[in-house]
Amino acid sequence: MTEYRSGLTQKNEVLPVRAHVIIKFALLFGTTSLVAFGTFLVAPPFGIVHLQLQPTAVLIWDGILCLLFFFQHSYMIRLSARTHLERIIPAHYFGAVYTVASGCAIFTLLLLWQESGIYVYILPASLKWGGRFLAVLALIGVFWSVIALRSFDSFGIRSIKERFGVVKPRSIIISNRGPYGYTRHPIYFCALVLFWTNSSMSAERLLFNMLFSIWIVVATRLEERDLLSELGQEYRDYQTKVPMLVPSLATLFRKQVEM
Repeated sequence: MTEYRSGLTQKNEVLPVRAHVIIKFALLFGTTSLVAFGTFLVAPPFGIVHLQLQPTAVLIWDGILCLLFFFQHSYMIRLSARTHLERIIPAHYFGAVYTVASGCAIFTLLLLWQESGIYVYILPASLKWGGRFLAVLALIGVFWSVIALRSFDSFGIRSIKERFGVVKPRSIIISNRGPYGYTRHPIYFCALVLFWTNSSMSAERLLFNMLFSIWIVVATRLEERDLLSELGQEYRDYQTKVPMLVPSLATLFRKQVEM
């Protein structure tokens, strides 16, 4: 995975009001949407809006909500799309604007999500704890992955501060620290574990899991293409050593030997 390394120090300057406002919105939408989405993955849907749809219509509706989220989340992050969007959104604000847009997409999905009342399975009590244990491990894996990058800028705030000289500029580098030595995208891998460790599986949750699992694989491949274009041979070498999503036994063994 990629992270950043500090470069030269710029002269400290004061952030303009617009920058402060955008940063506050990015923090608000980024934090609350992540907490809400995490809650949705391990708990029943919020059930705030009830559209009184038939089961088939529920699945169609929920599927459309997922597709709208995929479009926003994947389209805006692609290098080709950023080239066009940065004509109206300054490059240093793009990450924060993307965070706000993603938060809006997440809340739209969560607030309008409908339940069919149809269950594919409900695990017995003896197996529920196993699923919960794996879910807890996945959540720990997400936090470990974020901490391992050290300079992880999940809300696009640092680029604003760099632009106005509040913090040091950074150059992008490859990191194989911590979980990134086992898989190139550990956060996505942990998300997949969270999807499939529910103790009960309704029809709409099964649809959600299937669509999001497919999207993660497709989006990861698209992200890999952009990283190759940006980092070249350095990232290609990283690809040959570390699996994309699922850790392999060979990688686990190699990491143990290195330790």
